[in-house]
Amino acid sequence: EISNFAIAGLYSKHNSAYWQRKAYLGLGPSAHSYNLDSRHWNVSHLERYITQTNEGKISGKGEKLSVTDKFNEHLSLSLRTSRGLNQAETIALFGEEKWAYILNQKRKINANLLVESPDGFKLNANGWFVSDDIVSTLFWLD
Repeated sequence: EISNFAIAGLYSKHNSAYWQRKAYLGLGPSAHSYNLDSRHWNVSHLERYITQTNEGKISGKGEKLSVTDKFNEHLSLSLRTSRGLNQAETIALFGEEKWAYILNQKRKINANLLVESPDGFKLNANGWFVSDDIVSTLFWLD
């Protein structure tokens, strides 16, 4: 992941779950949960969290993710990792049309910022410094 260092083979299982878009359950005040379709975050105020939990209420807020939200998260999270964006995974999740869109948009990005592979592409060290710009170029806009 761009903002963290890890020795090969010794990656954080906790952080890797976020970057690989796996479901997770957050418990406690301010905790976040994700079930692949929506996100929920608990109220941050400790006393309010305890009171609402004791009353059997779900404390906090949530959001349902659209297909576009999921696609754009897939792009941004994949390109934040050293593995990069995988063609087969992207097509399996979002279809050929979205992969063709990525390839078309990718033409707008300086090739010196990317590393191509048979499986897809990733950012090189120079690309990491402008990753937000690169990812926003690839975003699907409704």
